[in-house]
Amino acid sequence: MRAFFLIALTLFASITTNAQLVANAGPDKANCWNADNNEDPILGADTVASGGTAPYTYKWEAHDIVAIGPYSWHYFASYFLTDTTAANPVMINYSQNEEVVFKLTVTDANNQISIDTVVVKHSTFSWTLDYWEFTIHQGESIYLQWGAAAYSDRPPFQFYWHPTHGLSDSTSETFWAHPDHSIRYFCKVTDALGCYVDAGRYTINVIPVSTNDIELVSASIFPNPASNRLNFKLDEQLNQPRELNIYSLDGKLIYRQAVETSEFSTDISVLHAGEYLYRISGNGKKVYSGLFLKE
Repeated sequence: MRAFFLIALTLFASITTNAQLVANAGPDKANCWNADNNEDPILGADTVASGGTAPYTYKWEAHDIVAIGPYSWHYFASYFLTDTTAANPVMINYSQNEEVVFKLTVTDANNQISIDTVVVKHSTFSWTLDYWEFTIHQGESIYLQWGAAAYSDRPPFQFYWHPTHGLSDSTSETFWAHPDHSIRYFCKVTDALGCYVDAGRYTINVIPVSTNDIELVSASIFPNPASNRLNFKLDEQLNQPRELNIYSLDGKLIYRQAVETSEFSTDISVLHAGEYLYRISGNGKKVYSGLFLKE
């Protein structure tokens, strides 16, 4: 009986030691060029090799051909990866083709071999440089038909406009806007690979209905960007007090200050870094409005 037990134990150990080697090159990856979530892809799963007998050796291979007219260029794994013998190399160079196929070969201590592949798909974002700003009266709507201005070569796209205040549809490329206060709209554009760009696109200045004859202008502000104090210079001498209001980009009033002279400054050190809207108004015909950046 004891002899049988020893034989069984030896057989079990032999089977365990010689379990089938499995290579895992991990899921397919996306290379998000020019996108907000651009990161160098890391190849390989969390556990690249299982089974077999350690230690393991790794070999990554690729053959990417870029053809332009009668000419062609050949690129191999050593061009793309930080280390072709590492379990999880980083892809630091990119192809001009839509995708690159990498082959992983894992060899264990007993010369068992297992092979797996992973595909890195390429996405390149580009955008136009135009930026739109409009002035409407409170209660009016405006149709914003100029799109998100950011697209990649990997459709279809998902759109998310924010803040959503006053929007007829925050997920459509074009839409009606009916804001009741000045606001700036951003759009997050996500492509089929999950790569995305989130950028400002429209600024809507809203004039209150009781002041339809108002003249909307920008004040001279400096420095811009500013860290602690922001200086204002108006293009007129004030004959009555005004009020400075500072808003977040979603239209929330976060600061107000009385204004009695055409040149003044305000302390913005308590504001978080980012973009803000300012508005200087009173009983006069001019309303000063614009954007500034807090560092």
